[in-house]
Amino acid sequence: MAAYSGSSGTRDFSDEFIELVPKAELHAHLSGSVSEKSLEEVFEVKRNQLARADYKIVDNWLGNLKQNKKDLKWCFDTFKIIQTLCNDCQTVTKVAEDVIKEFLSENVKYLELRSTPRAIKASGMTKKSYIDAVLLAIDNCSDLDIDVRLIVSIDRRCTIDEAYDTVELLAQYQKQSDRLVGLDFSGDPTVGDARKFLPVLQHSRDIGQKITMHIAEVSGKNDEIQHLLEFIPDRIGHGTFLLPDVGGQQTFVDLIRKQSIPLELCLSSNVVGGTVPSYATHHFKYWTDVNHPIALCTDDKGVFSTTLTQEYYIAKREFSLTNSDIWSISRGALDFAFISENRKTQLEKIWLNFAIDNGIEIHN
Repeated sequence: MAAYSGSSGTRDFSDEFIELVPKAELHAHLSGSVSEKSLEEVFEVKRNQLARADYKIVDNWLGNLKQNKKDLKWCFDTFKIIQTLCNDCQTVTKVAEDVIKEFLSENVKYLELRSTPRAIKASGMTKKSYIDAVLLAIDNCSDLDIDVRLIVSIDRRCTIDEAYDTVELLAQYQKQSDRLVGLDFSGDPTVGDARKFLPVLQHSRDIGQKITMHIAEVSGKNDEIQHLLEFIPDRIGHGTFLLPDVGGQQTFVDLIRKQSIPLELCLSSNVVGGTVPSYATHHFKYWTDVNHPIALCTDDKGVFSTTLTQEYYIAKREFSLTNSDIWSISRGALDFAFISENRKTQLEKIWLNFAIDNGIEIHN
């Protein structure tokens, strides 16, 4: 039974259709998707290896978890816990496998994980071995009924040289494997000016990489937003402050609609994170009302204590979606996946068979 705090208070949902409908997840940060259960298991293994200060931080976090003392600060503290515990290749592989299996358990059939390669001198983990550790997890799950791909992220807090290195690292892997499917531009949206990375992103595009960009996560950055939108990314993450009524501009909306740039929308992430006041006022409604291409996503399911299934529950109840709407949004996300058209056609059969079995009318 899923629960969330919506605009009308806490609700409990049970909807077999939403639980069973095949799903595609396009916006899932690996670190933020690690579940509380998985982190507790890692902590038990590493309990005696942690420095005293780190042990205290993790122990306090677990104490608040058991007392259900969760607030926005707790969510951000969780990111620090994840970084502290997941600092070697073996742990990265373990938590990545856990994340994949958790998504599979809710009938996610296509999953794009995204992550910034990390180097930890103390454990000997390099950016390359970090990627290898994630790929190992994907390979270990290759016999499961879920297609998993990896998007490599550039953190906007990094240097330009580091960003170019990430693009080149991705290019090297893409020559060897179709598991790595694109580049993500993300990180703390309040830090720096993203426009300085546009030459790096253009280089990425020039060598054939697909690009998704976090844009308009916070207000007051309209100049930056304008330049990022004019780049015409393949997909946009969040887009929270694009609309004029929240401080954006109509020109932003017009450009996105003209170019049909798909939006990765994350309901709980925005509401719990405080960038949107309530589910009912989420920009999901505007974009679906104008029939713009969107994908419903989790962002950080572990940090925000959600699932993709729960996000569909929320969308259904807040925006009066029908089962046909649910299926169409889920199926539509597959169109924006960073994979070949041939693979999309193969995966589409899963959605079409489900529609036939459940009496969903398919509109071309």
